Amino acid sequence: MRTPFNQRTGRAGRLPLPITLAVVLLLGSALSGCERASVRAQREAAERKAAEAKVVKFAIEPQFDNVDVFSDGLAAVRRGDVANGRWGYISRDGSIAIEPQFRAATAFSRGVATAVIDEKGGHRWAVIDKRGRTVGEGRFDAAGGFSDGLAMVRVGTEISGRYGYVDTQGRIAIKPQFSLAGPYAEGLAPVRIGSEASGKWGFIDGTGRLVIAPQFDNARPFSDGMAHVEFGRGLDAKVGFIDRAGKLVIDARYRFAGRFSNGLAPAGVKGSPGGFGGHWGVVDRQGRFVVEPRFDYLWDFADGLAPVLSGGFNKGGKWGYIDAQGTVVVSPQFDAARPFREGLAAVRVDGRVGGKWGFIYRPGASDKVSDAPAQTRVR
Repeated sequence: MRTPFNQRTGRAGRLPLPITLAVVLLLGSALSGCERASVRAQREAAERKAAEAKVVKFAIEPQFDNVDVFSDGLAAVRRGDVANGRWGYISRDGSIAIEPQFRAATAFSRGVATAVIDEKGGHRWAVIDKRGRTVGEGRFDAAGGFSDGLAMVRVGTEISGRYGYVDTQGRIAIKPQFSLAGPYAEGLAPVRIGSEASGKWGFIDGTGRLVIAPQFDNARPFSDGMAHVEFGRGLDAKVGFIDRAGKLVIDARYRFAGRFSNGLAPAGVKGSPGGFGGHWGVVDRQGRFVVEPRFDYLWDFADGLAPVLSGGFNKGGKWGYIDAQGTVVVSPQFDAARPFREGLAAVRVDGRVGGKWGFIYRPGASDKVSDAPAQTRVR
């Protein structure tokens, strides 16, 4: 709008007051409209995100009686019940990579896994490759999965046997000598010295040498440079975290806790030591709650998300997923759920008993959102 010219003074004059007020009102209305449009756009984006959280797409339709997470491009799956079923492996597209034939199986790592094979005289644990063939001559009474190129194995019975580790060729790398042991992570593994009633846990390095003295009543593998350790047993147990030097960096203040990932770990201060009947939240590396305890149960974070239970274990509760801020990004709708690995997560539908497992995509990609609730599309 051109400002009026004052012929007497030769200067630009002011607008008459009524016109000035009209201009101000017009500009204010325009700005208010822009603000409303911005708020509306933000609200619509939030609503779209919430809608997508409630509707996820199966990458692999529910059809298995049990599954493990994806690792090294494959996932172990079982067809049949616990007593008579057999485990095999599938690829990310759901096709069978190794036919179901094993009584039990673990996740692949660096091209090898452990599985229970049937041989003359019984069935034992062995190392297998991605074709399902046994690797090496080693046979064991129990075994865990591979990590850091080593797998925990047991020689002997559950009561009197001893635990050690094998390499990817099925050869004994660390002599069975521990009363119990956990998997390697970040170059260290938790091991127990002594009996279940009075033994203590410490950590060994890749050669089997104790580098953190046995002093804990329980311990879990390192993750994100920290390890979950427990002081006390049963209802008296409290959880804290140590660093790689064995120093307690978060004091034992929690009733239950998981593992750290990207600086965050699930934890809670009320309820039983296993976390049942309590309330879970999320803590940072200083042990502070960044998401206050309010969830019935939380798994560890993986790929930035954690499985969360809403409604309780024995009250028909359902599982969904939260992000690092505690925001529900996949609404509770599954009867069981496992962490995301390699962009996929295992979930179970159609009931706690007799339900089937499939795999869903990680939320976020618009082309991976369907127009029907996930649990209704069971093949």
